[in-house]
Amino acid sequence: MSTVEQAYQTQIQNIQKKTGKSAEELTALVKNSGLTKHSEIRDMLIRELGLGYGDANSLVHYILESDGERAAKVKGLSTDDLRWGGLSSRRFHADLGLKKSTPPGDIITMLQTGSTIWR
Repeated sequence: MSTVEQAYQTQIQNIQKKTGKSAEELTALVKNSGLTKHSEIRDMLIRELGLGYGDANSLVHYILESDGERAAKVKGLSTDDLRWGGLSSRRFHADLGLKKSTPPGDIITMLQTGSTIWR
């Protein structure tokens, strides 16, 4: 497990401690809310559980499995394909029809939303 993944897992564990709810309970809370948009779910978690913006945002990604690594896997890509530089980066950009200068954050958002049209 990478250092980033370890930090992410630690953050999720800390959220469970802060809220007194297990990952399953937090997932059920979100699923039962009927909300589907990331921002709406994040705002509900801030309001209902008193989480900070960052914790709520990470929790939404965790529950929806929409963080960069999982979003890449849905598209049949690896996290190596998301890195800048090297052949994998050029192939990744070419496969998506993007310019090399496309910011990584925009690419992650595109993967998460399933967008095929670059704005």
